[in-house]
Amino acid sequence: MWLPYRMKRIVYASYNPFTPEVWVGAHYYSSLMAKDGHDVFYLADPDFILHHIDRRRHVQEGCREWYYIKKRGPARVPEGPVQYLPNSLIPTLRRFWPFNTPWSALVAARATWPSVKGIARKLGFSEPDLFWMENVRYLYLVEKLKPGLLVQRVHDMTLASPAEQNIRNLFVESMRRSSVVFCMSKSLMDDYVSELSGDPRKVHYLPNGVSSEWFRIPDKLPEPADLSSIPRPRVTMVGVYEFWVDYQKLWQLARILPDVSFVMIGPVRIILPANKPGNVHFLGKRPHSLVPSYLRHSDVGLSIFARTTFTEYVNLIKLYEYLAMGLPAVSTAHRELSLIDAPWRLADSTEDFVRAIRQSLELSHDERKSLIDFARENTWEKRYETVKEVIGF
Repeated sequence: MWLPYRMKRIVYASYNPFTPEVWVGAHYYSSLMAKDGHDVFYLADPDFILHHIDRRRHVQEGCREWYYIKKRGPARVPEGPVQYLPNSLIPTLRRFWPFNTPWSALVAARATWPSVKGIARKLGFSEPDLFWMENVRYLYLVEKLKPGLLVQRVHDMTLASPAEQNIRNLFVESMRRSSVVFCMSKSLMDDYVSELSGDPRKVHYLPNGVSSEWFRIPDKLPEPADLSSIPRPRVTMVGVYEFWVDYQKLWQLARILPDVSFVMIGPVRIILPANKPGNVHFLGKRPHSLVPSYLRHSDVGLSIFARTTFTEYVNLIKLYEYLAMGLPAVSTAHRELSLIDAPWRLADSTEDFVRAIRQSLELSHDERKSLIDFARENTWEKRYETVKEVIGF
């Protein structure tokens, strides 16, 4: 599909900017492309120029972080890509109509100042070799920049949401225009992507993974100070705490297992339900580079999401990271996770979670080693080799 090897110019249209706390698939793939010698323009989701008027604490924290990213303008991050977080003149606000509609989301990506198109051209990304599409709100740029190849990675569940019809339509259009479509979920492929792409032969399964750097982490790491006072055994969950977490089930679980400490690492972006048990500890966000220290001093890794149309398709990065640390992983029994031949334990009812956690605490050293072996076969680096083979890097 491609010419003989040379440095490629790649526009990578994504959502999450590079920050110390949150690392998702886009950060790994774009970094691996840059490490492979390609010139990558990493385009984050636009941020409303007056976003700071939203006084919620987590928004204010994000505003401060994003302010410094935007202030630098297009800048090369240590991982290699040139990152750009555009200012948008149109807000996207959940609580206020019409700025909580798909219309606003679409317009916000176009109404940037300065224009994304102008910045891309100025940096030499007119007619790039590859446009890697994750954030379909940037689909309009394909006509402006005229890439040699359009590839889409479907990594979220918008296709399953009738409430976001405009965005869903863009997903379908982007998939149909793409030469290759990667999808991180088998069930999402079966239910939507293969048919809506227009040609199932161009759709390829590309699940999430874990960085190979995790296998170079020493067995012995200092125990974080804020963890040392929390008694063991510790069941730890890493993530962003939003509406998708099943807090009621977590509270029930903690009450049934009063001798177990539940440690929650990551930003809290909602008001937590009342009556949180005393053995549930929210430590707040931590740099991703420090997460292994917390997992090294934990006993079980947890994911406890509500079961919804969206979450049934999830392929969770955190589970691979738990396993890479030799940590037994217990998760809600989402449909997608049940399709993967993996050593995580799946649970549905509170009683299922209690049983899975107790069984996990009993694992032997050899059984924990087998978890690491599984994770070692599921790295981002191996996923990237699949990408190169499919698109002809």
